[in-house]
Amino acid sequence: AFSLADRVVIMNGGRVEQIGSPQDIFLRPRSKFVAQFVGGISLLEGRISGKEDGKRFLETRDGKVQLADSSGLTQGDSADLAVRADRISVTVNPGWGENEIACTLVSEEFAGAVVNLHLETASGHSLVAQVQQRELEQLDASTGARVYASWHPCDGFILESAQQSEAGAKVRAA
Repeated sequence: AFSLADRVVIMNGGRVEQIGSPQDIFLRPRSKFVAQFVGGISLLEGRISGKEDGKRFLETRDGKVQLADSSGLTQGDSADLAVRADRISVTVNPGWGENEIACTLVSEEFAGAVVNLHLETASGHSLVAQVQQRELEQLDASTGARVYASWHPCDGFILESAQQSEAGAKVRAA
């Protein structure tokens, strides 16, 4: 449907979750349901922490990650952060990127020119990073190895909570 359509409607239980161009929905799903439906997205749950040096962070079970945009959120709010798999970098040494989380390389899923790396954080949370085959060769890590997943703050985005989605649906329906 994404390759043929100008606009896509994603529905959940008869309720519209998101309407937009295929690119908008793929790159910026608004809800956890749409993110999981589209796929290729890693989700981190946490709470918004206070500002430090003018920057806002999400406290997760695996550490603190910087947010590019936290508008509408205040300290203590629960939030889901989404990061596309192709935006996550993986290294064998720490200190190479922002928003770095230590992980274990669980498995590799070959998909032609790209490989999906299935990672697990210390808290047991799953992340997926999509890398080029040549990047995997340079990574030189095997299953079970300790690796570090990182992404730029601009590559992560906060998803609407169920309450925000319901409020938006009511406004659109009115």
